[in-house]
Amino acid sequence: MKKIGKTILILSVLFFLESTTDKKETEGIIFLEVTWQQALKKSVEERKPIFLSLSTSWCGWCKKMKQNVFSDKQVGIYFNKNFINVELDGEHGEGLRLAHKFGVTEYPTLFLVDKSENQLFSTEGYHEADDLIKLFKSVDVEKK
Repeated sequence: MKKIGKTILILSVLFFLESTTDKKETEGIIFLEVTWQQALKKSVEERKPIFLSLSTSWCGWCKKMKQNVFSDKQVGIYFNKNFINVELDGEHGEGLRLAHKFGVTEYPTLFLVDKSENQLFSTEGYHEADDLIKLFKSVDVEKK
């Protein structure tokens, strides 16, 4: 009898953890964990521009964007549908190379980049969730 109770408890805990994990994954922007070259390839395959967030580990506004804006459900719905989402550290690896290429002077800096690594749009600093959606909706990617 004790084994059945423990089994039910373990299954309940696992179900709870799985359901909360799934919920978190569907809220907010889902940043792909891929190389930059893989992101460019995915941009071609899905015919979507890349939303690139360049930040640093020490940037307070970057942390605030991650916590309050990138985790917002409506931001996630819009960005996950329309872009290939990539987040890179502007001081390391591909992030450093792209920060130099695009002339980053402030963090966070947010970009739309096409499949050929051309900058379509950029904005610097912190943006509230609604403002971020409006700003990126105003970019006419087709004309660029």
